[in-house]
Amino acid sequence: MEEESRVSLSQRCCILSVSPGKDEAESTCCGLLIDTRHGTVLTHASLLSLILVNNSSVLKDLKHKQFSQSKELSQIKIEALFQENIPDENEVLGYSNNKLIPNFLNSGLRSTPGHVNYNASVECVFQSWSLKQVLSKLLPPGSWDFVENLSDVDQGNENREKKNQNSPEFYSLLPCFVVLKLWNWKPFESVLDVHSSKNCHQGDQVEILSTPFGSVSPEIFFNTRSQGIISNLAGKNNVLILTDARCIPGAEGGALYVCTDKQRVLTGILIATLCWKNNEWVGLSLAASLSEVLDCLSSLPMKLSNRSYTAVNRHNSHWTVSKMLKSTQAHIPLIFVNGNWGSGVCLGHDKSGHRVILTCSHVIGKGDPTSVEVLYKPVKTPYQADVVYRVPMGQQFDIGILLEQRITIQQSGIEIRKTGSLKLGEAVYVIGHALFGQGYDLEPTVTKGIVSKVIMVKNHPIMIQTTCAVHAGASGGAVVDTEGRLIGLVVCNARDSSTGASYPHINMSVPIATIFPVLDSYIKSGDKTVLHSLCVRDPYIHSLWTMEGVKQGVQVFSSKL
Repeated sequence: MEEESRVSLSQRCCILSVSPGKDEAESTCCGLLIDTRHGTVLTHASLLSLILVNNSSVLKDLKHKQFSQSKELSQIKIEALFQENIPDENEVLGYSNNKLIPNFLNSGLRSTPGHVNYNASVECVFQSWSLKQVLSKLLPPGSWDFVENLSDVDQGNENREKKNQNSPEFYSLLPCFVVLKLWNWKPFESVLDVHSSKNCHQGDQVEILSTPFGSVSPEIFFNTRSQGIISNLAGKNNVLILTDARCIPGAEGGALYVCTDKQRVLTGILIATLCWKNNEWVGLSLAASLSEVLDCLSSLPMKLSNRSYTAVNRHNSHWTVSKMLKSTQAHIPLIFVNGNWGSGVCLGHDKSGHRVILTCSHVIGKGDPTSVEVLYKPVKTPYQADVVYRVPMGQQFDIGILLEQRITIQQSGIEIRKTGSLKLGEAVYVIGHALFGQGYDLEPTVTKGIVSKVIMVKNHPIMIQTTCAVHAGASGGAVVDTEGRLIGLVVCNARDSSTGASYPHINMSVPIATIFPVLDSYIKSGDKTVLHSLCVRDPYIHSLWTMEGVKQGVQVFSSKL
């Protein structure tokens, strides 16, 4: 065997494609080389979702046990494409001293990374029980739609044809993975370091290495990167990882890394990219904990070419950002009103010790709510709250004030950013109970972005725009800076009223700097009448918040979640 202690992260990733049969459509995704001695590749079972039908012996096996080595799998022909001669990733953008370098392009390219093809066979399909349990709870069949093929994507058609995504076959394979054996592989020694998901935290910076569109154009898309943060974690040992790092179909089976200083540590494997729920795209990618998947594979009572395929490094990590987010999340309760939910922000408590909660008027809803409950995750006992004031629906700003009935003077509220101007391009986080409401033991979801614009009227900020992904349920949540200080109240994302398409990464928030003097006056005095000044009836500001054409009066977008 050749001696080598490490293989670059890029060289471990590959593109997998199933050779289509007479009546089969081509299926493609990414894979991860987990054993360099035996040429073993791990990928997500979506690779087989177009092949295995409902009466498949593989799916029948998976209904009764954790794995399948059915003879049906031996008939599947797979090609694996690896990239070789990868340039130093730190020097790719280096500049040449040759001023006439464009002429080089006329002489033929000689340094383009080549590709190596391998034939592969399926050794087994297996499922992670812990992943299956959390997926069945958070993403039950019929309520979510996953896109495997970009030809199925049509944001403008809410009644678009859905192929495969809602089929029993697809959901049966969602918590499943495939082990492949590469033929004519030249073995060598190399260590695979894996970061344990138990040490992951919300807010950790992550990077996805995958190939968009799969095998469509590897010369362009092979090992494309996408960065983001861990938005939420769920299941045993954090087996499910949700991230706002964006990727598209073809990236399933790709690698998710946690970034520490200048290092990237392999942590997860992608299981789903674009998601569709409630007629809108969800800008979160789903990954499974690689350490949990490998542990599951090791414990299965079946024959494989090799058992000691990897060395898992379960090192501990401490994250300053995560500590900040953890303390901030404690002030972001879930607001449950008449069967609907949203988010809130605890500002502190009044003189009597009742906590004051800031939320959106549309979260409270129309009419007189018979019951308002405030729930702080992961505590499962909600607290009753009263509506102190809410801006009338349709007026700006979209603000409501709640007062918890319990007394808790020991707990302070979120820190308010009172000084310093908000800068364009400044890093921010959105924290709210997006997508998952009451009944889920999840912390508020976190997404990261920048301040893309601050809309000013008479030298006062009246709207903050960010690039953080905002989804239904996050209304009333917090926009905070990197120190955890509140700078905005999440109100909405943009939605095209003519097509129904929503844009999670274009969203609007009420600037806290503009409304806090009123809120502070109420908290200190207890005088509810001061809150009436929160209702803004200026026609120009109203037109901005409703995205109506000021001159024509034609509604272009609807901004409510």
